[in-house]
Amino acid sequence: MSAKANTTLLEQTYWQLTDVERELVNASAPDQDQWTFQMERRDDGMWQFSMPEYKTKNELLVGGTEQIMDDIYRSMSEVKADRYSTMEVTVSRIPLEEETTTLTWLKEDRKNPGSTYWLDEVTGKQAWLSPWLKLCWDPAPELMYIHCEITS
Repeated sequence: MSAKANTTLLEQTYWQLTDVERELVNASAPDQDQWTFQMERRDDGMWQFSMPEYKTKNELLVGGTEQIMDDIYRSMSEVKADRYSTMEVTVSRIPLEEETTTLTWLKEDRKNPGSTYWLDEVTGKQAWLSPWLKLCWDPAPELMYIHCEITS
């Protein structure tokens, strides 16, 4: 095994960090109005993204968010998303010039502190977002404006 591969195995990812270490990673993120992610769909139907600079690898969209991503992909491409599907997704706390949808904050998840529920204004479906969102904004905005572009 190469030294690089060995180092990669030893690196902790975001959810393996302690609360204090996660707070430090969150604090290292710039205060910006929008973030752009490269999303890819896995074989099991889940969407994921990675941001190695913030110790984030294969962060899954779950709790209804993956279904919203499927709906967005299908409405933009007119085909069902599969394991080769990818999108560039921009999430913003200020209105975008072009918006695919808007998420409206609904409530905190009492069972999972830091997690939140949102309403997708286009599909009418509920999305669940993990506390990872605090890396981008803490506190979270009441509205998140989303723009998606299909990349494959």
